[in-house]
Amino acid sequence: MAKAPTKTQVLNGLADRSGLSKKEVAAVLEALSAYIGETISDGETPFTIPGLCKVVPQIKPATAARYGVPNPFRPGETMDVAAKPERQVVKVRPLKGLKDMVAGGAPAAAAPPADDGGGDDGGGGDAGGDAGGDAGGDAGGDAGGDAGGDAGGDAGGGGDAGGDSSSSW
Repeated sequence: MAKAPTKTQVLNGLADRSGLSKKEVAAVLEALSAYIGETISDGETPFTIPGLCKVVPQIKPATAARYGVPNPFRPGETMDVAAKPERQVVKVRPLKGLKDMVAGGAPAAAAPPADDGGGDDGGGGDAGGDAGGDAGGDAGGDAGGDAGGDAGGDAGGGGDAGGDSSSSW
């Protein structure tokens, strides 16, 4: 797996591609970060970067302490799970444009079969369209984020938030 680009590499790459100076690119990213923060700070309003992703704040409800829960890491043993307070988390959901970049620009659905001239086949609308692609991505993103934070016990106090959410450009 290739390494993710560093902050400096991102700034230099954007500066080269846009014709802006590195300082101007840094200022744009700082302004974008502030704008996203202002928009999602109410805990309800999502922020969409068109064609790339949607940043969605969520309020996770408090959970009660549970006792005698089967330990998934040691079958046959039980464990106690501590209560969690209500907390705000941030989900970043990919949009179609970003999914297409990862897929190498391949179409999201298979090509429809050739028309045999038989008229209406009784199909009900767009079965392989955008709705199916987005639903699959969203479900996978949510399930992975929730399961990772909950199974880990949130010992660090912010396991569901993603860890890197407070870094600034």
